[in-house]
Parts: sequence; structure tokens; C-alpha cells
Amino acid sequence: MDLEARWFRKVRAQLRSINALESPPPAVLLLTDHLQSHRDWTIERIFRLLGMLFHQQDLFRAYLGYVSKSRSLKSNSIEYIDNILNVGLRKTLMPILEERPDTTPAGKPVPPGSPKTTLLAMLHHLDRTTIALALHSLRALFPETLRELSAYRNDRAALIREAFL
Repeated sequence: MDLEARWFRKVRAQLRSINALESPPPAVLLLTDHLQSHRDWTIERIFRLLGMLFHQQDLFRAYLGYVSKSRSLKSNSIEYIDNILNVGLRKTLMPILEERPDTTPAGKPVPPGSPKTTLLAMLHHLDRTTIALALHSLRALFPETLRELSAYRNDRAALIREAFL
């Protein structure tokens, strides 16, 4: 569960950084959609894992309420999850489910990273689609960085090679 929570926070931070761009090009919009899908899949995986620990049907209903457009259903789902979790899981999951911003140890909100730094960090991702979309975004926003990334030109994955061109 801890790995899923860390992954969620990482994707959320990447989205915050990229969403800070004004008038992003289409390549960045594709990357944003892809990251939002990762975020949504992570929430689903968290609920599936909770379904292994608690009553599966109740967790499935809570998930449906959480992803619904109804604020009251989402709120009820969060309250249900809060009531069934032990202290350790509650500390890990409730900030994510309640969509609280990440904070520093001093309690201040973590500022978004620079889009360029975020995109460069995405090149170390395990998902080839994310890498390809990050390369497309770098080409659109920071074309000067491609000279430094020439190793991707010879990547064994065709998707990444084509994204570099």
C-alpha cells in the first residue's frame, strides 16, 4: 500500500508541475492525460488492495462512490474508508483520498517543480509511453535539451526512437 501511495504522490507532483504551464502544446496535453490515467489506475489499485484486507463488496461500493461525480457519495466513501483503516493505513491513504496537498516536514505545501526538471525525470520512468510523451513534450517546450538526450535516438523501443526524431 505504501508503494502505491508513493507512486500516487509522484504522479500528482508531476501533474502539478506540468499543469503550471500556460498554453501547453498538444504533446504536453497528451502527457497530462496519460499521467491522469496513471493517477486514476493507482486509486483503483489502492481500493483493490483494500478489498483484500476488508469486505470486498463494501470496498467496491466505496470505490464507485469515490470516483462518482457526486460530492456526497465521494465524501461518504472517504468517511467509510477513514472508519475502517488502522492508524498506519489511515496516515498513508487519507491524505491521498482527501486530496490534501503534499507538505514539507514544516507543514508548508510543496511547491511544484519546474516543468523541464519534471520532464527530464520522466525519462527514467519504466513506462515507455511516458518516456515517449516526455520526449515529445521536451521537443515542444525545450528543444535545446534534445542534443543532450541523443542516447534515446538508438533506444531499443521503436516508440521511444520515433519520439526522439
